[in-house]
Amino acid sequence: MKVIFSLVSAAAAVSPSWEEYKSQYGYNFNGDQDSEYEVSYAANVAMIESSNAAQQGFQLGVNQFTLFSLAEFQAGFMGEDSDADDLPSFQDEIGDAVAAGSTQDWSTRTDIVNPIKDQGACGSCWAFGAVAVYETEFAMTKGTLHNLAEQQLVDCDKGSAGCQGGLSRNSFSGYYKTQGACTQSSYAYTATGSTCSDSSCTVAIPAGLVIGYSEITATTAALQTALLSRPLKVSVYGDSVWQGYSSGIASDFECHPGTNHAVMAVGFDSDSYWKLRNSWGGKWGEGGYIRVTQTSSCPTGPTSIFGRTPIYPKFGSFDVSV
Repeated sequence: MKVIFSLVSAAAAVSPSWEEYKSQYGYNFNGDQDSEYEVSYAANVAMIESSNAAQQGFQLGVNQFTLFSLAEFQAGFMGEDSDADDLPSFQDEIGDAVAAGSTQDWSTRTDIVNPIKDQGACGSCWAFGAVAVYETEFAMTKGTLHNLAEQQLVDCDKGSAGCQGGLSRNSFSGYYKTQGACTQSSYAYTATGSTCSDSSCTVAIPAGLVIGYSEITATTAALQTALLSRPLKVSVYGDSVWQGYSSGIASDFECHPGTNHAVMAVGFDSDSYWKLRNSWGGKWGEGGYIRVTQTSSCPTGPTSIFGRTPIYPKFGSFDVSV
C-alpha cells in the first residue's frame, strides 16, 4: 500500500489544476484567453501523462511552457533561422568514432561553462548559442571564463534579427570579427530588442580575436571526437518532447529536414546520449540540460542534431590585448 500511495502522489504532483498552475508560474489571463490556455494546458497535461505511462526512458513534466500550443511555444522560445544558404564552407576532418564506453561532460567544469541562462520569450537562442560557445572556447584557450552579453548580439548583430531569430555562426563570421564582446553586467539581458549600446559597455574580449568559425562533419563519430576537446554549438529541432522534457534520455523525436533552435553540446556517452546545454533557465529539464538519444533513423539524426554542422569560434592571433 505504501508503494501505491507514493506512485499516486507522484502522478498527482505532475498535474496541478489550471488554477494551481497559473499561481505557481505567475500567469494571469482574462476571459477567452484564460479559457483558451486552459484547454491547451489540459491537452498538454494529457500528452505528458500518456508519454510517461509509455515508459520510454525519459520523463516529461509540467513546466513554464505547458500552457502553450506547440506552434506558440516554437514561435516564442526558439529562434534559429532556416537559412537555405547556410551550407558548410569548411569542415575539420575527424577520424573514427571514439572507443566504446567513452564519456565526456564539460558541464561539470565551472571554470569552463557558466551557469544556465534564460532567453525568456525572445527568439534569441542563436545569441545564447553563440555566446555560450564563445565563453567556453575563450576560457579553455586563455584561462578566464567571462560572462558575456547576449543582449549585445540581440541589439547590435545586424547579421541576424534579434528576437525574431538568427544564426549563431553569423556572429562569428560577421559581428564579432570587428566588435569586442561586452560583459553581461554592463549590458543586461532584457529579452527584447533595443538600440545598440556596444559603444558604452565594458568590453571583456576586445575585437580582433575572432576570425570566423570552424565546422566539423555532421556525424556521430565526428561530434563524439570533437567533444573530447571542447563544447560545440549545435542545432536541433525543438518539438513537443523539448517542450515538456523533465529528465532521462529523450527519444521519440519526429524526423525534420531542418532546425529551429541553437544549443551547446557539452558531452556524451558513446553508447547512449548527447548532453546539451539549453537556454530556458535552470528549472527546465535536468538543471537546464537535456540528454538526447544518439540512436535515430532520421537523415538529420535525433532531434535533427545534424541538420547543421556543429561549430565553434575560430581565433586568430592572441597578440590581441585581452
